[in-house]
Amino acid sequence: MEKNYEKISDELREEMVELIKKAIIDAFQKEKIKEHFYRYEVQFQTIKFMTCMTDEELDKSIELTIDLMEELKNINNGGMTAQALKEKAMQLESEYEDELIRDLFLWEELCNKEVKTIIRELNVVRRVGGAYAMIISNPCFKSAIYGVYETIVDKFEDDKLYCQSAYFLARAVMRMHSNEISEN
Repeated sequence: MEKNYEKISDELREEMVELIKKAIIDAFQKEKIKEHFYRYEVQFQTIKFMTCMTDEELDKSIELTIDLMEELKNINNGGMTAQALKEKAMQLESEYEDELIRDLFLWEELCNKEVKTIIRELNVVRRVGGAYAMIISNPCFKSAIYGVYETIVDKFEDDKLYCQSAYFLARAVMRMHSNEISEN
């Protein structure tokens, strides 16, 4: 039986935004550049990067991250369950030898109009556009979205997993406009 996940309450949403913001500031904020503008050094999987953001950009990034999580929940409610995702992946594997092509088609299953709108808004907030967004920033971010969806599909009721997934995506958003730091 498929589950129908409810939208999070405004109170929980506000609490989650503040929790993620505090976690990011505590873990990654390194230097005040000027009033309400900071440098962050962020660990994202095996990648360490530096980015600069205003308080407003951080707030908006996290809010849009929660919007994205809620849209992924809607996609799950719309029938893209773990089983449906697995079946689609197996179908594409039998149709296409090229893994990149399969991934592109699979991504299209998740990337509805609302997800595209959120990504465009994040591009504005993170100050990326054009070829950089199309070739570097957005493909990396879409990979993070897909990874989160694979993890949380059919489990949106798990508040801890939801919050961890949102925190992961918030760091992926921060990476959209950043410079990698080498470990020399």
